[in-house]
Amino acid sequence: MLKYLVPPFIVLFLFGFSFDLSDKTLLAENKEADFKLYSKLNSEGDMYEGFYIEYKGRQCFFDYKNVTNPSFYPEVVYDDISGDGKKDLVVINTLGHGTGISAKEVRVFHEVFFDGEDFLREKLVESPIIAVHKSKTYQRLIKQGPVYVGDDQIYFQVVDHKLTAHVGARKNQYNIGDFTVTYQFKNDIYQLKSIHYRPSK
Repeated sequence: MLKYLVPPFIVLFLFGFSFDLSDKTLLAENKEADFKLYSKLNSEGDMYEGFYIEYKGRQCFFDYKNVTNPSFYPEVVYDDISGDGKKDLVVINTLGHGTGISAKEVRVFHEVFFDGEDFLREKLVESPIIAVHKSKTYQRLIKQGPVYVGDDQIYFQVVDHKLTAHVGARKNQYNIGDFTVTYQFKNDIYQLKSIHYRPSK
């Protein structure tokens, strides 16, 4: 199922709440941002479900998921990707991996100073699948036959202070190239700035 806008808009005002972290696993942290991300295995033991976040001494919970392989634990990037001179928190989590599969999600949080306290505000990120579908290159490719781009061939990066998404394109189960979507922060949303297609050699 395609995600048109991810993630939902959320403001973290959950200070005063406290979680028992003794039965949870630390999956990622960023010491500069004073940010830690914990989670707990689901009943089947095949996925971490629920993100317990500590940010500057306060705690909050999100119903996010990640695979259990330590090589694919969430990645936390602390960088100014909005261009406002303030560093943002980017959390890249993995929902699936394997041969030809890279299913990633991205969550972007802006730090907000309110009433003498620092808080995190989650910002919308436009789906890279939608950006690809709207591109002229994709429209030209599908004229030559069906082309598949989906959630199982996505990974995100922060490159030169810009959020980017890489989306694989397949035809008849073969990889035919990759789209690179570069985002800009505009109208309170991370949305398409540019898109580039690189065909497979």
